[in-house]
Amino acid sequence: MLAAYILYVEFVLSLHQYDPTVFIQIGALFADRASSVARLVHDIGFGPPFWKAGFDGQFYYYIALDPANAWKLLDTTARYQRILYPMIVRSLSFGYLPSIPFLMIIVNLASIFAGTEFLARLLKWFHLNSWYSLGYGFHIGMLVCLRKDLPEPLMYAFVIAAIYYAEARGSSRLAGIMFLLALFTKEPAILFIAAYAFGLLLSSRRRSPRSAALLVAISVLPYSAYQLILLYRFGQVAFFGVGNLQTFSIIPFYGVFQVPRTPFELVSIAIAIVIPATLSLVIFFRSVVRGNVEPLLVALLLNALFMAFLPALSYIDVFTYGRVSLGLATAWIAHAGFSRNRRMLAYSTLWAIPFQFSHLPE
Repeated sequence: MLAAYILYVEFVLSLHQYDPTVFIQIGALFADRASSVARLVHDIGFGPPFWKAGFDGQFYYYIALDPANAWKLLDTTARYQRILYPMIVRSLSFGYLPSIPFLMIIVNLASIFAGTEFLARLLKWFHLNSWYSLGYGFHIGMLVCLRKDLPEPLMYAFVIAAIYYAEARGSSRLAGIMFLLALFTKEPAILFIAAYAFGLLLSSRRRSPRSAALLVAISVLPYSAYQLILLYRFGQVAFFGVGNLQTFSIIPFYGVFQVPRTPFELVSIAIAIVIPATLSLVIFFRSVVRGNVEPLLVALLLNALFMAFLPALSYIDVFTYGRVSLGLATAWIAHAGFSRNRRMLAYSTLWAIPFQFSHLPE
C-alpha cells in the first residue's frame, strides 16, 4: 500500500519539476498579504496550479513556517486549533524551512501507513483478516488528503491508535492520550471521544463510568485549556470558527445533488458515503433493540449522522466530502471488527476499487 502511494507522489512530482509545493495549493489571496511569512512563502516558491484562494493545506504550511506570525495569512485564526500537524512538520525540519513542503508529504505518507497498520492490528486482535484494513488505507479520502497536504491521515492514525489501545489493551489512559493528540490535529476526533464516553456509560457488558471519566479528562481537558488560550490571544472560540458546521442540512445528503456530477462520482459517493451511512443507522437501532450499546456502535452512529446532515458546501467536490468521509470509514471497519461482522468488512473492500478515483481532477 505504502509503495503505491509513494509511486503516486513520484508521479505528481515528476509532472511539476519535483516542486513539492504543488501539493500545498497556495493561493494568492493569502500568500500576497504583506508579512514576513508571505516573504518566506515567496522565497521558497509555490508550484502550479496557482489558485486565487488556494486550498486548506496552505494554512498548515504557513503555521509550520512561522507559528507565531502565521495568523496574518490565515483565513481564520481558528486554524491554530489544528496545531499538531504543522508543528510536527516544523519540528522535523530542524529549522530548515525549505524542507517543510517535502515533510508535509512524508508525514502524511507515514500517517496513512500507521493508521492502516493499527487498524490491521485491531482486526487481528478480533481474530479477523487484517487485510480488510486496506479498505481504509485505499479510501478515496486518503488520496485526497495526501494530494492536498491535509491533516486527516494524522488525526485518524491517532484515532485508530486510541481505539486499538481501548479495545485490545483495555487502557483508557493510553486511549485518552491518543485521542488528545487526534483532537489537537483536527476537531472531528471529538465524535470518537464522545462515542467512547457515552458508550462506556451505557454499555451493558463493559459499563465503566471511571474509565469514561478518565478518558474524557485526559483527552478533553488539555484541549479545552488550549481553547481558552486561543480565546485570550485572538478573541475567538476556535472550536466553532472553522468550516460550515453552523449550517448543517436538515435534509439527509442534500449536498450530493447540488452540483452536476458524473455517473462515476455518484456511484463513488453512494458506495463511500450514502449506503454505509444509511446502513449504519439501521445497524445502530437494531443493536439498541437487542440491548447492545458499545462505544464503537455509538461512533458508527455519530459519524453516520455527521455525513447524512453535512452542510451542502461540504459535498461540493471530492476534495471536501472525500476527506470528511474518512471518519465513517474508520468507525465502520472498527465496529465491524468488534462485532465480527464479516459482511461489513467485505463491503469496506469496495472503497479500494480503482474506479473510486476516476473522477479525481488533476
